[in-house]
Amino acid sequence: MCYTRLTGTLATILIIEDDDNTRILVKVMLKRGGYSVQAVTNAAEALQSLEGSTPDLIILDLALPGMNGIELCGYIREHPSTRETPILILTASIDAISIRKSQEAGANAFVKKPIFPTDMLANVHNLLDE
Repeated sequence: MCYTRLTGTLATILIIEDDDNTRILVKVMLKRGGYSVQAVTNAAEALQSLEGSTPDLIILDLALPGMNGIELCGYIREHPSTRETPILILTASIDAISIRKSQEAGANAFVKKPIFPTDMLANVHNLLDE
């Protein structure tokens, strides 16, 4: 089990990913890593989830239907309850423009698809300061 350093509670991660296969893969990977995981498929579901609780980490796909990941990242950063929550971006292509726009919106780190478990877990551990 992975606990947050500050509260000593099980670390919670919100995955926002519209692709079923990727969402399931990341969810299983993180659960096996000892995290509490919730997964949603779009920005509207993410915002609804964030109204009820604040995760310790958000994993956010850039290519979402409706509001894209960069817009959602900026929105998450505007709200006091999630302003400091680390955001890990998932993307199929890490180009300079996407990286710059994501960083400007408040992203903390990036993982390129296809996802490798060691890369994902290393980034999660780093962002949660474990």
